[in-house]
Amino acid sequence: MCCAGRVVPKPSNAECCGATAYDTHTHLCCSGHISARRDSQECCGATLYNTKWFVCCDGNVVRKAGTNACCGTKGYHTDFDICCDGQVYLKQLYACAPDGDKKREQQ
Repeated sequence: MCCAGRVVPKPSNAECCGATAYDTHTHLCCSGHISARRDSQECCGATLYNTKWFVCCDGNVVRKAGTNACCGTKGYHTDFDICCDGQVYLKQLYACAPDGDKKREQQ
C-alpha cells in the first residue's frame, strides 16, 4: 500500500495516516497521530475525546453536561439558548434577527 508516497505494509481495514498505514477497526488517526481505538472515542482535530461525556464543536472539545448543540466552538442547550452569528444567547431574552447576525431583545 502507498501512504504519502511511501510503500508500507497493508494491515486489515487499512487507511493511511500521513505516511503510516493503520487498521481503522483498532485505531484512530487524529490529525496525523495514530491512537488505539476505545469505545466511544472520536477525534476532534488532533484531540481524542470520549463521546459519552464530550462533544466536538468546531475543533474544540466541550463537556456534554447541558449541551446538545454547537455554536461555533461553544456548546449550548437548544431548550434554553439560541445561537446567533456564533454567539450563544438566552432564548427567553433574545431572538435572532432574520439576517441571523444580530440579536434583539424579545418583546
